[in-house]
Amino acid sequence: MILYIHAGKDHKGPEGEALLKRALFHYAETKRGLSADEAERAFGGVRVLRTAYGKPYFAAGKETDCGDSETACGGFGPEGRVFFSVSHSGGYWVCLMADEEVGVDIQEVRTVCALHMAERFFTSAEAETVRASEPEFFRIWVRKEAYIKYTGTGLSQGLATFSVLPGQDGLIRTGNAVIRDIARDTEMFGMPGAYCSASGKEIEGITEI
Repeated sequence: MILYIHAGKDHKGPEGEALLKRALFHYAETKRGLSADEAERAFGGVRVLRTAYGKPYFAAGKETDCGDSETACGGFGPEGRVFFSVSHSGGYWVCLMADEEVGVDIQEVRTVCALHMAERFFTSAEAETVRASEPEFFRIWVRKEAYIKYTGTGLSQGLATFSVLPGQDGLIRTGNAVIRDIARDTEMFGMPGAYCSASGKEIEGITEI
């Protein structure tokens, strides 16, 4: 599981797909042990499509609609699919790439009516957490965004229908997934971030592209 970071606002449209391809080739070489030529043969034809809920995924072969089938999603290579999630905020673009479904989110801290939004969109316990410490608002927000990006349901799943507060063991478990905060010492973009996966694995490396 590798987190890719790009500083700049050239991450939309063709530029965004180019960043994804750069991250994918690096992932193939680093995690799959492929040479540059092998990575090109395995993933050169991969395209980015979206599910019915808007979740992006890698697809190979002729263009088809992924629909709601998780098994149809992913990039195709000699060792199976590569999954990814993208977020951008405050002049930074990030992409989490892994061998399993993932979700990632970052959010620039800005002035908002934190308590009002928490009471509207969060669980009652989360709203109380924000009441006690308003800076916690964005930490909770990115956790929720990371989770719905992981599930692929987007905002069709109400943010108040699940909690992202840590359990007694310190882990954040929601549904069948584990959510982790992006460690403060790796937040080179200086803003809250979180990521989600079923395995609960930690990010193995961070690469600027």
